[in-house]
Amino acid sequence: MPALLAEVKSTFHNILAHPLWLYDSDMVPGRWQVSARLADGCLYIDSDWAPGVLRDAVLAVKAERFWKPWLAHLAEHDMLPADWEEVLRLALFLCPTLVMNLRAGAGRHNPQSSAIGLSQAILCGARPLAGEDRMVRFFESIRPEP
Repeated sequence: MPALLAEVKSTFHNILAHPLWLYDSDMVPGRWQVSARLADGCLYIDSDWAPGVLRDAVLAVKAERFWKPWLAHLAEHDMLPADWEEVLRLALFLCPTLVMNLRAGAGRHNPQSSAIGLSQAILCGARPLAGEDRMVRFFESIRPEP
């Protein structure tokens, strides 16, 4: 549904992606500590990068001023699909993974910027198995009232 997906790109790139994501990924090594390891069939990515106060504030404004009223409007007119959260999560996952190859050395990305980008894509695309994270809180804040 284009009306549901139109704002996904700016939500990811302007808020959830690290600030050196598209153009300056070569500046990531040394700026943030990043490690990735594969163990027992699971990929573990650790990083000290996190969206800053400004990005968190922009996400809160975007949730309150755009996403919450837009989803409410779509729901009010019976145009919001029941699986809207899954659709948005998948779109937020695909946004960075389709923009550029996240494999380190396959373009602009190096191992550190690739790991941060992939971890953010996964954070957006999949609910945690337990507890909550930034994206669970985001989706709860924009969920239309029943």
